[in-house]
Order: sequence, then C-alpha cells, then structure tokens
Amino acid sequence: MATLDKFSQATGGKAYFLKQPQELLGTLRGIRGELSHQYIIGYTSYVDGGDEYRRIRVVTPLKKYKVRTRQGY
Repeated sequence: MATLDKFSQATGGKAYFLKQPQELLGTLRGIRGELSHQYIIGYTSYVDGGDEYRRIRVVTPLKKYKVRTRQGY
C-alpha cells in the first residue's frame, strides 16, 4: 500500500484504502466532491534542456487551499 500511495502522490493523484465494504459509498462521495473542485493549469516551457527533468511547484497565497500536482516531468 505504501508504494501505491507514494506513486499516486508523485503523479498528482490520491490513493484510497478501504477496510470495510461499507466505506465505499462515503469514499465515492468524497471523490465526487473533489472532482467537482478541480482546475487545470497549463504552461509551456521555453527553457532549452532537452530531456532534463523539471520539477513542478504550485503554491497559493491562501494556506487554506491544498494543491495536489505531479512532482515534475
């Protein structure tokens, strides 16, 4: 489970681990709510670097918002 959790965080996702089948409905409602509050930010890199790995960092001025994004490309 730790591997799946790390992989999902690195790619901007989130892993859910249910202990009981009864948790499924609440989890699906949470996912639905989260999906209704997503935004897409696009950008183009003009830096010459070929195949160089580029880290991504997104911040907001208000600490109450949680930003989840992939770590880089």
